[in-house]
Amino acid sequence: MIVPGPGSARRRTAGLLVATFPRLLSWAPLAVAAVASGLLVAWRWSSLTSQGSGLLVMRSVVLLLVLGGVFLLDDPSWSSTESMPLPQRWRVGLRLAVLALTTGVLAGSLWLLVASRSLIGSAAGGVLLEGSAVLLVAAAIALALRRGWGLDEPAQAAGVGVLLLVLVVPVVEPRWPMLVAPGPDWGDAHRRWAGLAVAAASVLVASLRDPASRWRP
Repeated sequence: MIVPGPGSARRRTAGLLVATFPRLLSWAPLAVAAVASGLLVAWRWSSLTSQGSGLLVMRSVVLLLVLGGVFLLDDPSWSSTESMPLPQRWRVGLRLAVLALTTGVLAGSLWLLVASRSLIGSAAGGVLLEGSAVLLVAAAIALALRRGWGLDEPAQAAGVGVLLLVLVVPVVEPRWPMLVAPGPDWGDAHRRWAGLAVAAASVLVASLRDPASRWRP
């Protein structure tokens, strides 16, 4: 009789996880955020006549989608499934991929609407970097809380962390501008956003590392 090896068990577990995965996600907060974002764009539609108003609306849309999307990282069954043969980084990686894909598609769709009305086409790369940085911060906080404090559902705390970041940015704005329009400060501001994104990504990678593994020299 052939006894299935650990690789076979891992493949079966991965297949089962992928098959049931959509039902395990908390879609409601993201749906609410998407509806709120659409309503915001509709409400401000008549005033989207300048680059500044378009950037303000898109930054608000990105914030709403990140706050709703981070709930996709909640996993009430995390503690009871931690001993599964599938590595931690694979399970969380699936959630991160869905988070990035869904928020990206929703934000991109609304971007096309706003850009058709206001002159923000030239700011696409900058807003993409800002949104990526905020998303990475939210995900890094959520996974760090799960790794360090064992929270199965860290999205609410991660959302508070993102809101604190939003409150801090205006405080540092006079010295280190970040929320700027295309112009002389645009490049420097987005170098700061890039630094924030790299720092958040570093925390995220560290949080994804399997606790049972060891760093190799």
